[in-house]
Amino acid sequence: LPNWHWPTDRAEFVDPSNLEEAKELVLGIIRKLES
Repeated sequence: LPNWHWPTDRAEFVDPSNLEEAKELVLGIIRKLES
């Protein structure tokens, strides 16, 4: 992960596609747990 725990680790450097992938991962885990 770029900028991880560096002084440049700020919100303006967050890649929106990473957030989308993380969301899909968590939703997939939740769906699996619910089934």
